[in-house]
Amino acid sequence: EFLEEKNNDLILLTTYSFDPVFFDYYLFPKLAENNPFAEVLVFVDGYAYQQAYTRFTPRTGTEYHLIPVYQEGGVFHPKVGVFFSGGKDRARVFIGSANLTLAGFTRNAEIVLQAEFSPARGSPFLLDLMEMFLRLFESKRCIDSEAHELVKNVYSELSEGGSSVHSGLRVLHNFTEPILDRVCRVLEGKRFPRMKVVAPFFSSSARTLFKQVRDRLGVREIVIGVQKRNHNLEPRTVKRYLEVADELGLRLEFKEAVFREEDRRIHAKLIQLDGAGGSVLLVGSPNFTEPALLSTSHDGNFEVAVM
Repeated sequence: EFLEEKNNDLILLTTYSFDPVFFDYYLFPKLAENNPFAEVLVFVDGYAYQQAYTRFTPRTGTEYHLIPVYQEGGVFHPKVGVFFSGGKDRARVFIGSANLTLAGFTRNAEIVLQAEFSPARGSPFLLDLMEMFLRLFESKRCIDSEAHELVKNVYSELSEGGSSVHSGLRVLHNFTEPILDRVCRVLEGKRFPRMKVVAPFFSSSARTLFKQVRDRLGVREIVIGVQKRNHNLEPRTVKRYLEVADELGLRLEFKEAVFREEDRRIHAKLIQLDGAGGSVLLVGSPNFTEPALLSTSHDGNFEVAVM
């Protein structure tokens, strides 16, 4: 899908881990061929950037902006792709779990939501997303004056008229407000008795998370799907989860999450809420952890999801 995008003015990508060989010799040349006049901005977690430094190629960050983002309380964890064309007044957005790595784009079982906005100008979703990047620069978590100016110009262009209709999608990030707080605010008191979770990483204790989804979203039953040999839930952690759920009056069930191709590692992160009025799906970068769902970017990870 990335490689079908053509003639855009701006390509903005984010990742936690970064594979410079995969990006420099496979992905970027094709993006550049299809989008010869596009500015390409790649935001990467600052510590992952340092770890990848020994694998940089002569092309790394030379024809595109490679921008490390530093999180004091956690990691820069979002996986976002934005392709914007001012001339066509169109944008395509990808938000999910896939990092800019060979495994993320090929071998892992990932989930990525793709949405197209046409007209792009005036879209609340796009304005929220681009404002998030402006705040990253303004908070000095990343520094690239040219890239900052590019994002400001696109934000200004998107602000000019166009459609102001909200799509059924909401972009959620935790720059200053936890992801779960944003979910509850958008859902405005609706109740969802059943919650399903699939993720590879979980908190060692989920008491606060369980209590909040019970009290604020009406959750009474939680089903957690984990893939064999691909999770951090030790037996004592599972025992603790079951004990906490029992104390809180929740029904908790663990199920094996199976991808149809057995050799693929599930890296997708998703939460589904089911209620009498329908279902809500949250996909993106947050695992089922308290730093991902209950913290802001000032004291936890920086996360982005779509609801």
